[in-house]
Amino acid sequence: MFTNDPDNGYIKLSITGEVVNFVQMDPKFARLRGYEGDDIKTTITLTQEKDYPFKILKVKAQKGENITVKLEDLNKETEKSFFQKIASFFRTPEQEQPDKDRKGSYLLTIENRKTTAGRYNDKLILVTDSEIKPTLTVPVTGLIRAVEPDKGAQSDKEAAKE
Repeated sequence: MFTNDPDNGYIKLSITGEVVNFVQMDPKFARLRGYEGDDIKTTITLTQEKDYPFKILKVKAQKGENITVKLEDLNKETEKSFFQKIASFFRTPEQEQPDKDRKGSYLLTIENRKTTAGRYNDKLILVTDSEIKPTLTVPVTGLIRAVEPDKGAQSDKEAAKE
């Protein structure tokens, strides 16, 4: 760092610290690749860190013309199956208590809507209830290739065999 001190015009600084994630994203972006007419989609798992609980309130695509997105809360209580009810009958009250440190998880499913060959970029904006990080962003890239003439003809031949 440069200073205006004539005796110490330059000072070397070292800064250390621990970087703590707000959320784990796996993968960190959505890549949609395939051929025209194919069902092209991908999923991203978001897992919150224990020290930073949050809820995702809304998901929207910045452009939204080539993709659709669905958000699933993986922690929502689902109705217990018959076998889960029987198993809970044999548990002690301590075992039946929910895990308060359980991480919140969400599953994002991103699906291609582009029907013609080409590339596109978009960004998902996830609105949260967190004061620390009110929005999260997920980059999205798409590459849709034209169907090769041989690929289409071969698919027709295979369909005819069935």
